[in-house]
Amino acid sequence: MTDRLRYGLLGNPITRSPSSSMQNAAFQTLGMSAVYEKFERSSLENAKKFFESLHLEKISGLNITVPYKTEVYRWMI
Repeated sequence: MTDRLRYGLLGNPITRSPSSSMQNAAFQTLGMSAVYEKFERSSLENAKKFFESLHLEKISGLNITVPYKTEVYRWMI
């Protein structure tokens, strides 16, 4: 099994976001073993639980949409 790096977008709503299609195309073009996923969380509480589990989920990088972006910044400090 190949270890793929995991990246993604955290927010709500994000179902229409083209981010995963664009990023996955870029990973494929570059020959990277990586995947970009959408992590839609319907509430700030669910977003916080997900954010706190990033290390368990083995997420290498994350983009965050407004309004969660402001709150996530507070969780980091």
